[in-house]
Amino acid sequence: MTKFDPKIYERDVFQDSIYSAWLKYSNERDVLEKVFRKKINDWCTKSKLSILDVGCGTGSAALRIFKILNERGVAYEYTGIDPYKDQLERFKESISYHHLPQKNIELIVSKIEDFQTNKKYDLAVVVHSLYYVDDLEKVIKKIFSLADKLVIVHHGKYGINEVHEAFRSLVRKGPNIIGTYEKIARILDSLKIPYNLEIYDTYVDVSSCKDPKNEDGRKLIKFFLEHSVLSEDIIEEVSKWFRTKPDIMRHDVGYFFITR
Repeated sequence: MTKFDPKIYERDVFQDSIYSAWLKYSNERDVLEKVFRKKINDWCTKSKLSILDVGCGTGSAALRIFKILNERGVAYEYTGIDPYKDQLERFKESISYHHLPQKNIELIVSKIEDFQTNKKYDLAVVVHSLYYVDDLEKVIKKIFSLADKLVIVHHGKYGINEVHEAFRSLVRKGPNIIGTYEKIARILDSLKIPYNLEIYDTYVDVSSCKDPKNEDGRKLIKFFLEHSVLSEDIIEEVSKWFRTKPDIMRHDVGYFFITR
């Protein structure tokens, strides 16, 4: 599995995580909630919904799902897997903070490649977590085998990918870190897995990236390049590039909806 930089998502004693800047300036999670609200009736066909969340991280997507299900009075059993224990510890803090029923929520430290279960889930959710796997085809086949329904969320050619393409040599190395939902579509086609693909535009305010001394801008640049530590020269170089761009950057996201 491709190593990502967990410090991007971790808080330290003095400040929030680098990832917090993305959540602050992007509406991507708000759009995700709207899409999930639109699809929830298609997913809730039983008295209780069993969910597998692959690469759940700190739970920023899962908490939106819980919110929708709780509002609708839908019972659920949730299993979230992530290879990084620190991410799951933060997720647990959020579960306690929101007074969620912990007996319905299981968090497991595991890569999807190593995850073993005899359970068949109603729904598997894969939100922006395929960038860090080495063998996309193998992982998609495995997830597809574990659930009756599957949603894969993956970014497109604008936004993050624009930064990646402009600074390829500076982005964290990995076979699938740079790529778009078009690659996922090609793999699903090759596996003959039918899907519906819906594209949604989201937006991120990158005005802070234009000032290399702005703390939020520095965090966003680090998030875009997948590095928690960057030299001042690199931050200045990327900041200069952002100064040629609009303050609001389009970030398209692909949603694959799959039913067995």
